[in-house]
Formats: sequence, C-alpha cells, structure tokens
Amino acid sequence: KQVVTVEIELEDVWMIPTGELSSLREEAGKLTKVLANTDYYERASYLKNSIESKLNQVEQTQSVTNPSPGGYISDYRENLKLMESVRADLAAARTLVAQAKNLAPMVTWKLVIAIVAFLGLLGLIFFFVWQRQIRSLANLAEDYEGSAAEAAAKGRAADEGERRQAKEEKKTGLTDIEERLKERP
Repeated sequence: KQVVTVEIELEDVWMIPTGELSSLREEAGKLTKVLANTDYYERASYLKNSIESKLNQVEQTQSVTNPSPGGYISDYRENLKLMESVRADLAAARTLVAQAKNLAPMVTWKLVIAIVAFLGLLGLIFFFVWQRQIRSLANLAEDYEGSAAEAAAKGRAADEGERRQAKEEKKTGLTDIEERLKERP
C-alpha cells in the first residue's frame, strides 16, 4: 500500500521537428542565391517556391491537432512523403549548382574552335616556310648547274685552245703555212 509518484515525459515521435523544417528552408534560400546570376536561376526559384509550399503545408498539418490517433499518424506519414519530396527538390537544386560551376557548353565549344584555328594557322605557316625552302633549294641547284656549265664551257675552251696551240707547234715549215691558209675561211 505504497504510493509512488512517477513523472513520465512523452516525446511526440509523430511530429517533424521545426528545426529541421527551418534548416531545409534556409538551404533552399542559399542555393537560390548561389544561382542568382546564372542561367539556372528560374529553375532554382521554381524549386525554392515548391520547397516553401511543401514545408508550409507540413507546418500547417502539424499545427492542427487531429483528435484520432490514426488520423494523427496518417498526417505524419503524409508529412514524411512531403519531406522526401522536399529533399529530392534540394538534391535537384544542388545538381543545378554543380552544373553552374562547370564550364558552360558555349565556352567549351569556343575553346575547341580556338584550338583548331590555332593549329590550322600553324599548319599554314609551316606550309609556307616549307615552300620557301624548296624554292631556295631549287634556286641553289639552278645556280650550281649554271656555274658548272660555265665551268665546263671554260674548261672545254681551255682544252680546245691548248689543243690548237699544240697543233700549231707541231706544224712547221712552208707546207704548214699553206695548210693553215686553207683551213681559215
């Protein structure tokens, strides 16, 4: 016959904490601010509005107490589905931030075109230098052939002069003079 006083504190597990709701709301706002000056701003603002409306719906459902325990638990399960949808929207917003940080497709194509143009210009420069070298080698070959031909002609003329001189030295006497006169036109 003893009297015992026991205090029991119950935690409502069928309720989503308001701290979690506010942290999700703040994260959505930060992601929208990050995407403010990008092409993805419209999508980010749409996602933020969607997240805000879902979080407001969760808060409204939790503020109204359902008298039946089954209805209260049913409301909690619906709120969990809304929270999963909010997390999916936040993941989509994070993906947009990651895409915005990457190089834009136009910048990538401009870079590729610039590299191809540079390589084409470099190829043209090499082509013209190569052509100039071929022309200079051809001119050198022509000069060499011309000087060789002149040297050969001078050599032949010198040989011919020597032969003529040797021939003249051989010829002596009167008959030689008559033959010389006959040879000259």
